[in-house]
Amino acid sequence: MDTKIPNVTLDGFSIQPVKSEFCPNAEDIGFRVGGGDNFSFTATFIDDKSLSFFMIDVHNNFDCHSHKTGVIPGVTIPSQNAKTIDWTHQTKENISGSAVTKLLNVRIPENVTAGNYHLSVKAIDGAKNESENQQVYNLMVVNKVDILPPLLQVMSPGSTSINAKKGDNLKFSGIVTDNYSLIKGGNGLVLLSYTNLSTGYNFITDTYKYFSGDEETLLKFDLDHKISSTIAAGEYKFSLVAFDGVRNVSNQVDYSVKIQ
Repeated sequence: MDTKIPNVTLDGFSIQPVKSEFCPNAEDIGFRVGGGDNFSFTATFIDDKSLSFFMIDVHNNFDCHSHKTGVIPGVTIPSQNAKTIDWTHQTKENISGSAVTKLLNVRIPENVTAGNYHLSVKAIDGAKNESENQQVYNLMVVNKVDILPPLLQVMSPGSTSINAKKGDNLKFSGIVTDNYSLIKGGNGLVLLSYTNLSTGYNFITDTYKYFSGDEETLLKFDLDHKISSTIAAGEYKFSLVAFDGVRNVSNQVDYSVKIQ
């Protein structure tokens, strides 16, 4: 019986790898790529018996999940009717023998949605043993129409330390500025999320605002958030973040919130 999993090694990258700084839970190595770019690399597949096929997968990592074990994901951004392309890519190719080397290439869509993505390569042998996504890399993808992130400035609350009770209303106001349209591309919004500091779990709220109207580079916002009556008492981190039209992410503004 063949129970040994095949091995995958990637090298010869057309873009210099960098240490991942894209998400708190990121895989160790990543690449910075842009819309319209070709990204190529060499993959070597080895098995003790016989290889069957390999698969390439690219999917977005907008929620900052990880393929490591025991890692808590971030928050999922509310869906929008965006005009950019959330990049996905799947390739499956049959191979045979105990050792195969392939030059592989993926092309990033021209009008790609900016943000974090995952690229994974795995092999399956003749006994259907999988390499379990041994090779997973982070891709920081930019849309070349607008490569700079917006700037988020919060005017209220003035203090970053808040004491609150269940049922209280928290009010947030400020401005978002950018060198390019915050609206064109359809991804522009400002949203509130929070983290339970005792468990580390992250939660999205229904407190957010889509940007709309003309191609503005400065937009004001006012958000009201009612603290749930079912939330556990304790210490939380509430976070505001904004996205521009192609989904570049702003600086994050955090508040320490103690809920009684």
